[in-house]
Parts: sequence; structure tokens; C-alpha cells
Amino acid sequence: MAYWVYENHPNNRATVHKATCGNCRNGAGKHGVGRVLTGQWYGPYQDVIEARARANSTGRAEVRDCKSCAP
Repeated sequence: MAYWVYENHPNNRATVHKATCGNCRNGAGKHGVGRVLTGQWYGPYQDVIEARARANSTGRAEVRDCKSCAP
């Protein structure tokens, strides 16, 4: 299983997603590659622990797992 991290700048949040999540779509997000205006995708990571470590390293006020895919 692959995991991605989305760093959302306006909401000061980093979220860990499964690659298969509808919000992630293997790092393409909801709007497709090149359409990220509010943040940045990091990944893929083969281990959820590695993805969570990357999310924590962003320094965002909120770091969480996606509420839809719950990695």
C-alpha cells in the first residue's frame, strides 16, 4: 500500500492519505495533477509510519490521518 501527504497551506494542516483515497488519487488530488493551488503533495511512501513522519516534518499546526480513508 502506498501513502501520500498533503500539506494544506491555508488551513495549516498536513494530512496522510492512502494512495487509493478519493481525496488523494495517488498524489493527483481532487482536481488532478498541476491543479494544486493551496498546498503540496509529498510521496509516495510505502510505509504509513514514514508518511506520518513526513507529515510531522512540515511543521503544520495540525497533522492528521485522512478522515475518509483512515490509513
